[in-house]
Amino acid sequence: MEEGTSFTLAKLVLAGMPLELFTYRDARVGAQTAPNAMPGGGHIGLLVADIEAVRTRLAGAPGVTLLGGISTLPPGHPLAGRRWLYFLTPWGQRLELVSAPA
Repeated sequence: MEEGTSFTLAKLVLAGMPLELFTYRDARVGAQTAPNAMPGGGHIGLLVADIEAVRTRLAGAPGVTLLGGISTLPPGHPLAGRRWLYFLTPWGQRLELVSAPA
């Protein structure tokens, strides 16, 4: 790696599968995370059964930044009732939680 660059690695087990999340930092670029729809942006989405319970837990987690509240697709939409929430991990990875109606 070049001088002024670094990375953070989190190793997780998700549903019995290993998952590694990396974030790279470059002093020449800065630390701001690009929004989903911008070049360099992106996120990982996870399906959860109870999005409100997970949101409450995340709200108290050190270093986690909630990016707004829980959003819901309106009636008449093909995925009506689907809910989602974006947040940043302590190392800056953008994640999305999604719950589908029963």
